[in-house]
Amino acid sequence: MLKLDAEGKVIEANQAMADILDHRRDMLLQLSLGDLLMDGELVIDGVGRIDWDRQLRPSELRFRRRDGSLVWGRWSGTGVRSTGGGLSVFAIIEDVSQNHALAREIEHHASHDPLTGLINRREIERLL
Repeated sequence: MLKLDAEGKVIEANQAMADILDHRRDMLLQLSLGDLLMDGELVIDGVGRIDWDRQLRPSELRFRRRDGSLVWGRWSGTGVRSTGGGLSVFAIIEDVSQNHALAREIEHHASHDPLTGLINRREIERLL
């Protein structure tokens, strides 16, 4: 779970999120959503701010771990307006990296010979 302000700064994070991203919880509070996402995952509007209408759509995003490695997360977020008009964003992120690794493995097996590792006839025909 992450709680973000309108600028994307992390206000709160639970320990599960810290574990997924390999950060200490207190260090997450010094970061923003842009720091946590891989390049190209943050949706920016015409004036350079986060386009929350599009960013909050459920999707799978690439997050950056502390060491710079990639982790896929299923993102589900909700924006909540306070009585003063300020926006807070609550997001749930589920680690789906293993799903992506299995999908890549299945794609490889469908297009390569299991004995030699070379592309198979079906893949050759597709490429031609």
